[in-house]
Amino acid sequence: MATCDVDEVIAWLAGETDSGAQRDAAVSSAVYQLSHHTPLQTCPQQGAATTVYCAVAPELEGLGGMYFNNCFRCQPSNQAQDPSNAASLWELSERLVAERSVGIQSL
Repeated sequence: MATCDVDEVIAWLAGETDSGAQRDAAVSSAVYQLSHHTPLQTCPQQGAATTVYCAVAPELEGLGGMYFNNCFRCQPSNQAQDPSNAASLWELSERLVAERSVGIQSL
């Protein structure tokens, strides 16, 4: 398994990397690793990379409602955009929360 270099990207996003060469190497390394890992090979830093990127990237400030995967903006799948699927998921979520609430209240 390859090493996790996403820490370098996080340092770059946080402004802790001095040179453009360091930044380019960190980004290239992270992109390579993100593109060559299966979900089972993801380390915690890689799992957090997209969330951290979206939280601190200046170019995303004030924006919302977008879908990102591996630090890249993507279009959600057709299935994810289907209103019927959204309604079914909402109903399932409500039912599961209600069932869980009943279980907790009986403790």
